[in-house]
Amino acid sequence: MNSISIILALFVPEAFLEQLTPTIASDAGREIVRWYGVLLFVLTYILFYSLRKRNYELLKVVFLGYMIGDILQIIFTYVFVNNVSGGWTFGLRFALVFSFIVGFARFMVLTYPSLMGYDGEEGIDWQFWKKEEA
Repeated sequence: MNSISIILALFVPEAFLEQLTPTIASDAGREIVRWYGVLLFVLTYILFYSLRKRNYELLKVVFLGYMIGDILQIIFTYVFVNNVSGGWTFGLRFALVFSFIVGFARFMVLTYPSLMGYDGEEGIDWQFWKKEEA
């Protein structure tokens, strides 16, 4: 998914934008999409690197960051629909559903590391704000 988005954003920003809105983008809008493609490339590299290293501590940091990004993606998809796109395109619906699915998958791996073969690793305790009893 990221690979296709990177290629579209960097080399065919108009096609990338057509998935999100029927509005024709300005030159500045197309160049901002290219910047997004560069950022997405870097983030995708970090994700693949952390998966290849098979280091759960590294993966926790990356997955937690991505999961926060998934939550923000869901919120700002609604903002985008209300302020820019003029309605729900297929691309926006797909992005929203995809964000829910991968966000949930990341939550599950962070909670239950054995789902990805990290046996013996401790998942995140989501009640980290509670004080430990002495």
